[in-house]
Order: sequence, then C-alpha cells, then structure tokens
Amino acid sequence: MSSSKFKPIGSLIEKTLIRFDLYDGYLLAAFRKHKKQIFGNNFGSHFEPISFEKGRLVIRVDSAEWRHEAELNQEELLQRVNQYSNHSVKQIFFI
Repeated sequence: MSSSKFKPIGSLIEKTLIRFDLYDGYLLAAFRKHKKQIFGNNFGSHFEPISFEKGRLVIRVDSAEWRHEAELNQEELLQRVNQYSNHSVKQIFFI
C-alpha cells in the first residue's frame, strides 16, 4: 500500500468537524481551555470567550479597564488567536 494514501488523523478530524458544522464549537472550547496560553496570563485572566461563529470571536471581559486595554491591543490579540486557530478568526469583539 502506498504511503501517499495515508493522511494525518488531525486533518481528517478537522474535515469531519467542518462537515458536520461542529468546528466553531470545537474552536470555542479550545479557546476557553487555552485562553491563558493564547492571550497571555494578563489578558487570559480577564477574558472569557463566549461565542465563536463564522469567524467572529466574542470575548467577555471582566472590567471596562481590561476591555479598553484589549481594544487597544486588538490586532496583536487577533494575531495570537489566529496562530492558535490556523487563521479561523476574522474579528474579535470585546463585551
């Protein structure tokens, strides 16, 4: 059997999640679980990802001060989350 017929299991799982419209939920769960690794300890301690749909990530921030800080650093935070999510996030909203 040719080794070119084998594909990494991760890509098969990802395609299956997308096919059954489960990928956004999978990413949201991963964002919640790994928020400190993705956003850093400071932001991660004040963030709670609450929804992810069609490339839009909504994050609840625990204070107006941290929301303002997040908005000032929005581009950097978008880059961080996209390194983690294979560029699946198009916009971040802080509430």
